[in-house]
Order: sequence, then C-alpha cells, then structure tokens
Amino acid sequence: MDIKIEVKNLDELVKRFEKAPAWTQRHLKSGLEQALKLTAENARQSISYKQKSGNLERSVKTEIIDIGALKGRVWLNPDR
Repeated sequence: MDIKIEVKNLDELVKRFEKAPAWTQRHLKSGLEQALKLTAENARQSISYKQKSGNLERSVKTEIIDIGALKGRVWLNPDR
C-alpha cells in the first residue's frame, strides 16, 4: 500500500508562520492599549469630586510597562 501526500504552497505556509510572532505581538499590543484606554476612561468617569479645572481628569494616564508580559498601568500624573 502506497500513501502519497502532496502539500501545495508550502513556502507560503512557512512564510506565514514566520510572520506569526510579529502579527501576534502587534495584536496583543493593540488589545493592551484598548484595555488601558477603557480602564482610564472608566477611572475618569468614576471621579465623584466636583472639579473646576478638570485637571484631575486630565491627570489620568496610561502606560505599557512590559508588552511581553502584557503589563500596563493606569495612573495619576503627579505633575497635574
């Protein structure tokens, strides 16, 4: 009994696998940025203190700390 397997476009498949880490990294960063943005917006909306200048809302900042570990932070900028 003979079994014959033919794989078409193998070079294209290899190219796509080679690009996968970069593609994944790009999309993970985008997802982390969106999560930080939503968290910051939630923090801004949760401020119950009545502001005159709006400085407290503007002081809410986001930062990606480690994209490999998907770590970011939402914080208040003390310079505001």
